[in-house]
Amino acid sequence: MCPEGEYPVRADSFPASGRACVEEGREPPSGYRRFPAGHVPHWVDDDYDPTAMHSPGG
Repeated sequence: MCPEGEYPVRADSFPASGRACVEEGREPPSGYRRFPAGHVPHWVDDDYDPTAMHSPGG
């Protein structure tokens, strides 16, 4: 979902559903938060699977 060296974040408030990428080592911008551990979306083969879960670094 994000380029190497970045991690995905999601919009903090409902009904907003935006996503963004943040550089590793930086905090998410105002209005965004990290995905809960184990719920980070990622690519599976050639498709993006928002329901797939994996732990950061794994």
